[in-house]
Amino acid sequence: MKDILLSFLEILNEDFHFEVYRKPYDGAPKTDSELKVYRLPEKLGANYQQYYVSLTKRESFESFDCKASDNRDLTKRLLIQMLHNRCTQLGLPHTVDEDGFLKTLEISTEAYPKGNRVIVFTPYYLQRKNKYGFLVDVRFRPNDPFAKPDLDTLKLSFSLDKSGNINRSFYADKYNNLVQHLRVLLPQLNSLIWGALELSIKSSFSRMPVSTLRKKQYIFKGGNSESNQYRGIRQFHPYRSIQDDCMYIFIMEDRFRDFANKLFLSLIGKQNPGTFPGMKQVFGIDISRENVRRVRIANTDQHELDNAIQTVKQIRDLETTSKKIAIFIEKNNNVEDESVSETYYYLKYHLTKLGIPLQVLSHEKISVEKTLKWSTSNIGLALFSKLGGIPWVVKPSTTDCLILGIGSAHKTNDQGGIDRFFAYSVCLDSSGIYRKLEVLADDHSEESYLDALQRNLISLIKGPEFAHYTRCALHIPFKIKRSEITAIQTAISDIRDIDFKVIKINTKNKFFGYSEHNTRTPYESSLMEINRNEFLVWFEGLRMGEEILNERVSPPVHIEFLNSEGTSKDPVDTYLQDIINLTGTNWRGFNAKVKPISIYYSTIIAKYCKAFEAYPDFRKEMLSLNIPWFL
Repeated sequence: MKDILLSFLEILNEDFHFEVYRKPYDGAPKTDSELKVYRLPEKLGANYQQYYVSLTKRESFESFDCKASDNRDLTKRLLIQMLHNRCTQLGLPHTVDEDGFLKTLEISTEAYPKGNRVIVFTPYYLQRKNKYGFLVDVRFRPNDPFAKPDLDTLKLSFSLDKSGNINRSFYADKYNNLVQHLRVLLPQLNSLIWGALELSIKSSFSRMPVSTLRKKQYIFKGGNSESNQYRGIRQFHPYRSIQDDCMYIFIMEDRFRDFANKLFLSLIGKQNPGTFPGMKQVFGIDISRENVRRVRIANTDQHELDNAIQTVKQIRDLETTSKKIAIFIEKNNNVEDESVSETYYYLKYHLTKLGIPLQVLSHEKISVEKTLKWSTSNIGLALFSKLGGIPWVVKPSTTDCLILGIGSAHKTNDQGGIDRFFAYSVCLDSSGIYRKLEVLADDHSEESYLDALQRNLISLIKGPEFAHYTRCALHIPFKIKRSEITAIQTAISDIRDIDFKVIKINTKNKFFGYSEHNTRTPYESSLMEINRNEFLVWFEGLRMGEEILNERVSPPVHIEFLNSEGTSKDPVDTYLQDIINLTGTNWRGFNAKVKPISIYYSTIIAKYCKAFEAYPDFRKEMLSLNIPWFL
């Protein structure tokens, strides 16, 4: 596997040092935003302690000759300050965020009526090469950051190409734009000066070795495997079928009747048999006029919706021998956006209380005949999975690993403070089979939330259904403190000998990389080690021998093992393989979003629960159904 160019510009200087000013930290609150608290050595080679640190001289602070290796965070802070000073000296249009989480600087390179293209500089220490430097990326910053992206802003951010289509040249466009502007900028920025210190920035990206994780193999009925989900299910049938009769309850207004008829014909295989031959042929479950019920609503007012919910309940209570799913057709829904309709959540909440999964379809999005033609297979997949079928699993790297995907949501008050903390766990095994949903924490303070998180995790692992697992991986989208990890790990070790990993999976991160292929796109399953316990993985990408892109490839995913030192009996490769495998068990659609379902599903659930909290009779127990109702 060829190297990947990490978009990281190294500082050429080795073992540099710089002068700062410090005073022992006494615990008093800071009154000056320029002051930061860092751990530094008391004297050369001595113990570390905490200090107030200023980059500029001030009264009662002593001068300290700081080596770059003394405190990496302090060194990165100096780098962003040096870059800020240089940009100011040159008069370059830029903004700096020294207090933010990433501590970034952005230089504007292209101005447009709707915003600016910028190059983002993030100071970083690349442990693999023992080098300080800057991660760089090109972004579009709209004038209104809260406005929904329109066609122009999507083009300017390279999400769409110049014609307004999905940008298959996403990597190449970003690379060419970045290199073009850096070629002009870097000679101006070099050198960065701080007193007697002079630093030079390398003009080329860092070349990083990569390895390859195995391609996903999907398992279907009888243990048959195939590399393509749809081809496999057509050839071998679902991994686990539904034995019970099924009933489909359509909730809709009269104005959607023609669309519903087309959808029905498409689901039975008569509308577009070439692309979808029917639910019976693909998933082994029947849909016909005999097992379809319609619940009419005049509009989506609450009174009408309440009547519809009551009618569905009556159907459930009368027809006790069949599995049921409700299908609601509305004008439009934005399930993936923040602007999901209140109607959607209202029906989802009340039908979930009844134990009936809901599939919501947008008339506006899929009523066009061509769109319906290609959407029917995904609609059928969601219906089958919500009814309790298992379409496919993946071939696991380990067969005895329990995976807990943690999602969290915070309910805020009018003052911006947090009123309530939620944590939810999607329990899976390494083949991607959904086991259960567990509410881990629901508390009013962060302290009690973390206590409950630990307590309920222990209870979960002690359960008889999970007793045979010898490995446990906690997948989280956020970082938790080492002390909290240690507490959980100690408690688990008191139960039984189990290898326990805490893995942070971040699909939105500051890293990017380019291949030397003319598309600049890395190969699928490429794995780059950037620090001892940190990796970049390309869940999507080029396929060997098929170097043609049919869609936009997502950026790499950042994966960090938070407790690897001295705790692991197994190499991390098996856990990384499980993560990439879980990107293939998203039953929301064929070739659905390439995110591990441990993170993706738990994030969806957290959003639902945040919305459900608005209903006064919400009880967390209602969520623990034995089917993936949240798909």
